Amino acid sequence: MNKGAVAVLIVTALVFGGVGFVIGQVVNAVTVMPGSSNDPLVSQSYVDDLVGQKTLELQTQLEDLQSYVINGGSGAAPVDNTPSGGDTNTDANTGDNGDNTGSNTSVKVTSSTINIRSSASTSASVVDTADAGTVLTYLGETTASDGVWYHVRLSNGKEGWAASWVCGDPY
Repeated sequence: MNKGAVAVLIVTALVFGGVGFVIGQVVNAVTVMPGSSNDPLVSQSYVDDLVGQKTLELQTQLEDLQSYVINGGSGAAPVDNTPSGGDTNTDANTGDNGDNTGSNTSVKVTSSTINIRSSASTSASVVDTADAGTVLTYLGETTASDGVWYHVRLSNGKEGWAASWVCGDPY
């Protein structure tokens, strides 16, 4: 093979390599939507939403920790790790803490995951959540400006307020 043929082969290989690279970049640019989580240069709104979600999670954890410290370390620990050998099923279900008269009235969560709040208001901090079908101990109710709220206790011993419109009637 002479030098001219080798030069033509090298130039052809470079041209096809360049064309392949350009086509690959075009295909990649079309498959990644601008502003999505896959886009390395995400939009400001995506970042704001993500930071807002993480901030809310951290605020809830902080409130749980503050409540735990204020209560002198009594009650359910605000973290998932319980002391080894400790009984995680406290007397919350038996009514031995004085809040329950023995007539365990219950309400059942009818919506998807709901927020259990620190007071009877949609703007109150979230104490915990409960999934659809969860049975909560009914402790009473109150009427607020936005409707009726049930004072409830979860199986983990935490107490809070659940909106009546996301639960069934007490039974």
